[in-house]
Amino acid sequence: MSRVRIRSSSFRRRGGGSGCFLAGIPFVVIGALVLVLGWNQYKETRAEIAASSTATGVVVDYHEREGSEGETLFALVVEFTAADGEEVRFTDALAASNPSQRIGEAVEVYYDPAFPRTARVKSFWGAWGFPVFLMAFGGLFALAGMLAFFAGLIKVVRLVAALGLAGVGGLAGLALLLLGRRKAPAERTSQDGQG
Repeated sequence: MSRVRIRSSSFRRRGGGSGCFLAGIPFVVIGALVLVLGWNQYKETRAEIAASSTATGVVVDYHEREGSEGETLFALVVEFTAADGEEVRFTDALAASNPSQRIGEAVEVYYDPAFPRTARVKSFWGAWGFPVFLMAFGGLFALAGMLAFFAGLIKVVRLVAALGLAGVGGLAGLALLLLGRRKAPAERTSQDGQG
């Protein structure tokens, strides 16, 4: 008579299991959510820029800030004339330890005609930095999750094939393995039923 016996130590040595398979799923979900958030930020930024007016401003000063690590950062203070003739002075949202524009230098700004004090200096990172960061982070997170998912799936399929699980019983065993109800797969060993 042959018996099926579970040997978890042998299973762990071979590095099998569905942990990697299941761990990939949250990474894919979180990565996809961050990608969607980044895409929405991209669309909002694109719409904001399309609705904005542009003007040429002049850097008149630097606003000193403290960075997250205690370093000194400088944000540009810019003056420009809005389309309605209003003189506007604003501090840019971006700050750097070594600003690329000097006092007296001309810069392009874009602003909402209804709220010109919300103007920003025209720059790639000023406009697109946050959406690019979100989409890159979300994409890498989702990619890592997909790689873990497929690596684990390949292990599970190989395990099922190696154990010769086929038909309805094999599918039930696979389902139990994926749901984590079994600690380790059955390793087939032949034993004589002589007793």
